Amino acid sequence: MFIKYNDSFRNQLDIFTKKVIKKGNENLVSNDPFYYYKDKNLYKSNLWILIKENLIVASVIIKKQKYYVAGKLEEISFIRYPVSLATIDKKYLSSSITLIQNIKSQFPKSFLLGMGGSKSKTAKFFSTFGYVIKDLPFYIKPLNFFNILTQNHLTIKYFNIITKFKINGFNFNSKYMNNNYDIKEVIDFNKKDFENRKPISSFELEKTDVHINSLAPSNIKNFIKFRFYEKNVNVGNCTLFINQSINHKYFGNLKIAVFLDLYISEKCIDKKKTLNSLNHQLKKKNIDILIFNCGAKNILSILKVNKWIKYKSQWAIASSPELFKDINLDDMYLSRLDGDGPTNLGVDI
Repeated sequence: MFIKYNDSFRNQLDIFTKKVIKKGNENLVSNDPFYYYKDKNLYKSNLWILIKENLIVASVIIKKQKYYVAGKLEEISFIRYPVSLATIDKKYLSSSITLIQNIKSQFPKSFLLGMGGSKSKTAKFFSTFGYVIKDLPFYIKPLNFFNILTQNHLTIKYFNIITKFKINGFNFNSKYMNNNYDIKEVIDFNKKDFENRKPISSFELEKTDVHINSLAPSNIKNFIKFRFYEKNVNVGNCTLFINQSINHKYFGNLKIAVFLDLYISEKCIDKKKTLNSLNHQLKKKNIDILIFNCGAKNILSILKVNKWIKYKSQWAIASSPELFKDINLDDMYLSRLDGDGPTNLGVDI
């Protein structure tokens, strides 16, 4: 029986989480990972459980939210934290199989994100049920050369990348810092910031000022927002997640800025200079490195012009067969704003 959880199953859920989740992390299953969204009307998040012989043997969190699919708004299901008793006892392998079969049937247009990349066990397991797997491009932009070499325990790997570029690529030429380009930090966006914005890919989240202000609320210090001006004309904006890493397995002690959303209007004459102005602003905030997981061709072309570095991705999408029919996996505007990205970066927000 695959049903939406209710409190009558509290005891069974406690037993289940204690078995499958490491001590202290039991709330990963039962708590809403999207609790920090300011506007609760923008999404629906529920815990679903699989019951056999009055025992919970598997669970999954399903978040429903509106996405543009080939230009049309649809309610799409995001699959978060599918887990079963098979993680501790192989005799329950059938519960994992039944869980995914039910997800596929109950939520035909659904997807997972992250998973540790396309080679992970989760990705491979979902692929056996027809889910189509694709690694999403991962780009970095170093801002502080010295810190990357001294504060990151993966120095050698980063150094191999950085030495491909001239050292002056990490210095900001004053020609970008003039009155024609202004980057202003804002608390929240308004309607005018999004009035001309349209979908730019085959699959992307509905984005308005209400959506961005809710999904990246200003009361949480890690989220910051900027508005771009070129010759006093508003030509775009961005939303980022800032994190001071501490002994992080990939970023050491670097201060990172994760792009959650980037929009540059067609009215912008020089996108490269606009982004370089933003880089300068972020460097003044002591940001060491920028990172961006994104699969939208429009955005990737901007990053390449701005000399971002493509790196091995460990962040993938698993698209259900029904969703795959309507989208182009080579052109999707998915980022850490989708799914539960910000809450998965080692920060308690």
